[in-house]
Amino acid sequence: MERELDDENRMNVAELLDPDNAARIVREIAKVEKDSHFAFGPLSERLMRGILQAAAKAVPPPWTVIESDRLLPSVLRDVDGIEDERRGTISVFDGPEPAVVVSATQAEEIAAVRAFVESAMSDGIVPTEIGIFVRTPALVKRAKSSVLGLAGADGITVNIMHLAKGLEFRAVAVMACDEGILPLDSRIEDAADDAEMDDIYETERRLLYVACTRARDRLMVSGVEPASEYLADLMSG
Repeated sequence: MERELDDENRMNVAELLDPDNAARIVREIAKVEKDSHFAFGPLSERLMRGILQAAAKAVPPPWTVIESDRLLPSVLRDVDGIEDERRGTISVFDGPEPAVVVSATQAEEIAAVRAFVESAMSDGIVPTEIGIFVRTPALVKRAKSSVLGLAGADGITVNIMHLAKGLEFRAVAVMACDEGILPLDSRIEDAADDAEMDDIYETERRLLYVACTRARDRLMVSGVEPASEYLADLMSG
């Protein structure tokens, strides 16, 4: 089991990896933990080392909130109804901003996702390290059509968002984020009152967040006009 680090131990680890900048790095980590919300759990020794290896290459703090973090409040409720506090968690990964694509037609969206997958593969990402997720089983066919005929397509994971939890891929496309799909119209229509409506919006947003955070290196989120209102959160600065 990984141990969490107190300030003294953090300084010891920092000095081993980057003696000249140890104090600055530890101070910046403390600021990050206090002021921001991130995607992983407690700062363990393994994560600390990963952070410091990245930090040693940069003068300013190298940690940035991942774009999908904009989707969520500080306290989360997952699809099983379990609440979790995000404060004090940190991600050691800092990749490019996600591509958010809203297409005029499904054919255009499918072509865009195909181009995203082809680009990932051309950069050395193997098919088994690529995932494509959609909201409902009925949309899986739409997702599969984006990789139809590609070499290694059978190795690409194509599935619904509910089955994304716990997985990780170097490249992820989250497709079909259309109005009426996220949040799902059928759930909205069944809401008995405002409290239940709020809960539906929260869990649907959480579902998208979980799918997006399966991406380790690159992420694409797409939909067809009119797109899900959640995409505006991802595109906001």
